[in-house]
Amino acid sequence: MTHSTTRTSCLNILGTLGYISIIFQWLWTIIIVGHPLLSSDLSYLIPTHDSPPVPIGYIAPSPVAIALVIVLTVLVFIFTIYILWKLPRAIGRQGGQATKKVAHVLLPVITHHHTPTQKERLRLSRRLVISIKASLIVLPCAALIWAQPIGELTTPLIWIVGLFCAGCSVIYFGIQQLLTYIWRIPTEKIW
Repeated sequence: MTHSTTRTSCLNILGTLGYISIIFQWLWTIIIVGHPLLSSDLSYLIPTHDSPPVPIGYIAPSPVAIALVIVLTVLVFIFTIYILWKLPRAIGRQGGQATKKVAHVLLPVITHHHTPTQKERLRLSRRLVISIKASLIVLPCAALIWAQPIGELTTPLIWIVGLFCAGCSVIYFGIQQLLTYIWRIPTEKIW
């Protein structure tokens, strides 16, 4: 691996960690803000039976069933390891592509449909990507304003977790942008 690809990989790892932190931040916010909707009384959806359950006798599993369960367990374990290996890369790549596509679509709107020079387009595109990432970090924090305490989860604790995720995203993306500038890596290669 050359010096440039090692640096690009390092920057893409930071971007991936930033996007994963944003996903956790959004999930946390959705769960906390949506908790009143999730905790409403939905008992009418669960059927109730008035008759007592009928006991069933114990039947020993056959060796074939045991072997099948073991094979399926190993396959699920291998599949889980594979997914955990590939998922961060996919998140980083898709997150980078999505922010760049949004920046590409917004660029004509920002420039009022004037054709900017190549240098201006790169500069504006870089700023738009940074602004989109900042928006993805700030919006869940703003949504936590409507958070209500949930049992042992007090409002300060809810804010601490939300701001921790936001802080991690800011640090990852900030270091990524700083190193991109220092190492002069083209932004097209960065997720």
